[in-house]
Amino acid sequence: MITDIEINNIGLFKKAKYSDLKKINIVYAENGKGKTTFTDIFQSHKDSKTSIISTRKTIDSNENPLIKIQHDTTPATIFANNSWRNRISSDIHIFNTRFIEKNIYNGQEISAENRKNLLTFALGENSVNASIKIDKINKLEGIIKKNKTAQEKNLNKICLTHSIKIDDVRSEMPSNIEECDNEISKLEDRITNLKSIQAIKKRPLLENNIADIVSIDKRFSDITDLISTTVDDFHVRASENVALHIQKHGVSPSWIQQGLRSSENEDCPFCDQNLTDSTIYQQYQVYFNEEINEFLQKLDSLDISFKPDQISLLSGKIKDWNRNQIANRSHWVEDGFEELAVPEVDRLVLLTESFYIIARDLIVAKKEKFHESMVDSSNYKELFDKYNAINDNISSLEERINNINKTYETYKQSLDSSDINSVQRELYQYQVKHLRSTSEVSKIIDKIEIGLRREAGINKIKKDLRKEYTDEVDLVLSTYKDSINRELGNLYANFDLSAFKTNFRGGERTEFYIKLRGNEITTSGNDNRFGTALSEGDKRTLSFAFFISALKRSRSLSNSIVFFDDPFTSLDSVRRRKTIEEIIKISKDALQVFILTHDEFFAKDIFQKCTASDESVHSVEISSTSDRYSSFIEIDLFQKCQSDYYKRYDNICQFIENPSVFADKKIIVAQSIRPLLEGYLHRKFPRSLSRSSMLGTVITTMSNDNTNLFPYDSLQIDILRDINGYASQFHHDTNPECNNVEIYDDELRNYCEKTLGMLHS
Repeated sequence: MITDIEINNIGLFKKAKYSDLKKINIVYAENGKGKTTFTDIFQSHKDSKTSIISTRKTIDSNENPLIKIQHDTTPATIFANNSWRNRISSDIHIFNTRFIEKNIYNGQEISAENRKNLLTFALGENSVNASIKIDKINKLEGIIKKNKTAQEKNLNKICLTHSIKIDDVRSEMPSNIEECDNEISKLEDRITNLKSIQAIKKRPLLENNIADIVSIDKRFSDITDLISTTVDDFHVRASENVALHIQKHGVSPSWIQQGLRSSENEDCPFCDQNLTDSTIYQQYQVYFNEEINEFLQKLDSLDISFKPDQISLLSGKIKDWNRNQIANRSHWVEDGFEELAVPEVDRLVLLTESFYIIARDLIVAKKEKFHESMVDSSNYKELFDKYNAINDNISSLEERINNINKTYETYKQSLDSSDINSVQRELYQYQVKHLRSTSEVSKIIDKIEIGLRREAGINKIKKDLRKEYTDEVDLVLSTYKDSINRELGNLYANFDLSAFKTNFRGGERTEFYIKLRGNEITTSGNDNRFGTALSEGDKRTLSFAFFISALKRSRSLSNSIVFFDDPFTSLDSVRRRKTIEEIIKISKDALQVFILTHDEFFAKDIFQKCTASDESVHSVEISSTSDRYSSFIEIDLFQKCQSDYYKRYDNICQFIENPSVFADKKIIVAQSIRPLLEGYLHRKFPRSLSRSSMLGTVITTMSNDNTNLFPYDSLQIDILRDINGYASQFHHDTNPECNNVEIYDDELRNYCEKTLGMLHS
């Protein structure tokens, strides 16, 4: 058991000593004075986490943290130089916010880590043997997997170097390497040949589109149509517009046409109608003129297309075409087709240029004599000869090119038609076999296979162990669940645990389910309503039940030191009372208990219960020193919990008994007189005096009373008036300079005795 504790340079404990510890120790402290720091010291020892202390080093101290925990039978436990020495032999159990957030819930949620920690806490020593077995098998499995993964990485690296898939190598059986090498060499040569053949098959043939480039037929047709047109052709459509006129007089169209041309006056030679005003005649003239204009526009357009620059453009296109044919042929010369020469086009260029020159001369002549036909002219005959010569030349070129292309196509078809992709796939298979058969890869795959067999064996063992472990855990948790529900019943909880379930997702962990008003509440997944279904008091009660149940089931409770840090937070008065009862029960069986609280009444109730049971109990307060650090001081919890009325009464009694106690604080005694009398009179006459009435007003009310309600004579009322006159000078409401009033011991003692005389009368 711990007897003394020294804490230096940790948080607010710069130099603090807690002595004369008993079996039950009640530590009262306001928030922010060091309760959490005190329990964290033991949490550091329990979890072997020195960082809990090192991070709490006193801010304005240059010295390192130092702790000395004295025991009644063993050497002192010391924390120095960031390490623990002579560890406490007893088990340590701590119920605080850290315990709840680690094992039960954090905020509004129950995390995966909470479930894992809760299982470990719930099972305690029962899980040690089973967990050790599973831990060992898990570590062995980890080593096997690590080795197998390393070999797989080595194999993958080798496969990447050879551009081969690792799965293909692993699925292949070893082969004869020399045979693989021979096949690989043959297939590589064949692929080289096939790639050459593939290139030949993709070679372009000679282009056979010279007729489209020259386009001589259309040009010759356009010229012929225009130079054969005469003035008679212009009259053909115009004559159609006078058809009705012709029909009306029954005259033949050719005769009328001749008549119109021979008419020299403005009257019609057939009907004596005046032609000047004739609509038909006017229409005929308009249409005739339009036909001539359209014809002349066509001549102009044709003239533009046969200008010298157009001749040069066409010659260039023919020569470009010829160069393309020569370039295409050059690829085939490499394969022995030198005799297949590309036909020359020089003659075609000369014929085409001559054709254009003659055509332009004809067009120019036609523009000068547009009404005459030039089909019979020598120029047209020469143009016709050129046209035929060009067509003959083109036909000869096309025939020659077709024959060359047929030769090329025949050669392409004679080449190996094997699919290069299938040959490459065959080559890949031999490359896989070759790589699989190398000594290095064979050794790696053998190691991987051994690892897989071991892994399969480990998985079977682990499955059996988990079954054994789960059966044991389910039995323990079933008992634990019943124990928790008993504790929840003792604490008047309106819910209980309906089930514990263990799983191995992410390691061993447990989930619990709560039954509230007949409905099951899940604590995980999408249906998790733990955060909203339970109040903060319910959650705290549940956590306390978990803790208490585990302690009661522990086989080492008699050798355990238990800490309760504010165990009643968020609890109502009924649960506070039941919590005290549960703590007292644990205190009877545990080696030593520490109860830390910020509520002096809770501390007093526990102290009272313990002393009533003849338990060895000690109470201290963590209080601020003059330099605002924290220290441990003895505390009278009953006095701490006194009402203001009783505190004032004690101040006056103590001053009468021993004035030296208040040597430097007599003002406290003087200021206790008036409110003590006011409280006394208000309690004695609760319905007769207004609650806000001060002593002076009460005295006046009593002086003016005609009902004999107040049993005080005039002498007693005068005493009250005298006491009030003295006491009022020490209160700000009646004397702003009250703090400067000189206080004499005899005078104060006199008025204190008068006050007690009024209370006791």
